[in-house]
Amino acid sequence: MDAPSPFLPAVRSRLSEIEVLRQREESAARQSLLLLAATVIGGIALLGGGTIGALWLMGNFVSRRTFALIGSVVFTWVLIFFAGYQAFTRIFQTGDAEMHDLRRAFNDAVLIPSLHDALPGFEVTSDTLFDHDAIRRSLLFHHNHNRIAHTCGFSGLAGGVPFRASVFRIAHRKPGAVLQPRARSNAESWSNERLGHFFSGIFVHLDFRNPFPVTVRLADPVYEKNPFGFETARAVNVVRSKSGDPAFDEAFLLILDQGQTTPPPIPKPLRRLCFELRQHFGLPVFLSFTETGVYLAVATGDGRLPMQLERLDESPAETLASELEIIQKVPAALEALRRALAAA
Repeated sequence: MDAPSPFLPAVRSRLSEIEVLRQREESAARQSLLLLAATVIGGIALLGGGTIGALWLMGNFVSRRTFALIGSVVFTWVLIFFAGYQAFTRIFQTGDAEMHDLRRAFNDAVLIPSLHDALPGFEVTSDTLFDHDAIRRSLLFHHNHNRIAHTCGFSGLAGGVPFRASVFRIAHRKPGAVLQPRARSNAESWSNERLGHFFSGIFVHLDFRNPFPVTVRLADPVYEKNPFGFETARAVNVVRSKSGDPAFDEAFLLILDQGQTTPPPIPKPLRRLCFELRQHFGLPVFLSFTETGVYLAVATGDGRLPMQLERLDESPAETLASELEIIQKVPAALEALRRALAAA
């Protein structure tokens, strides 16, 4: 049986501080559902009764001509649908204030203090440190990705080399959709925008020169077996290659830009580092070496976005504490990466 996380007591205590706000938000959410059900039932009854009433009034007191009867029904429907639209708008806004207060309290009382515990000496924030273009420059994700949700970020020095990191989820809304890319914070809902979800986890940029003369990506092949897939290994503008090390080529994918037929030699320290990082995190890892720097991505899975307020109904303290343990491992991983790069 695994030992409990060292972060668990503090996280549990901090969550208790916002429990009142959490219960208030849950009450507002239930109220919204009840209002929605009542509005739908009432709308159906009003639509039927209004139609019959409009026909009766028009036929008995104004005119029984067909165009007059049709006009009265259409006018009635317009009024009912307009009233329904206004009602739905208000219903869907029910609980917004409570959710806003809860998210702000979660960030201030739980997220930021917990990150300080996990990352002493580093700058932490509940804001994103990467915009959509900055993430694209890593060349780890498909150009069709157009939805980003983040929870937190942190930055500092790894062996004297600056880095910045963000915990986020990247996806696209639907294949072929033409949408403007925009960053999303943990204060926005993803209920209707998780079609085509591809990556959740930690994304890091290390301000270190590319040790190769070309762009090189080293990817864990686990996402090839995933129904969504990891687009680094599937994008149309990349090609697979081999490092010449059978053990490494079996465990990791060497991916180059299209047109690069001859792979550069992958130094032994970097090949060994990939195995060390996978063991260090116990999760799939991806490295990208481009002209804008070195990138590390740690995939936490296709489900929950780490350190997210939503979907914390079951064992919330344990969930957050386990995610903090993953985040805590990042500085040591970056130090190992820096040493491997220096030896390359």
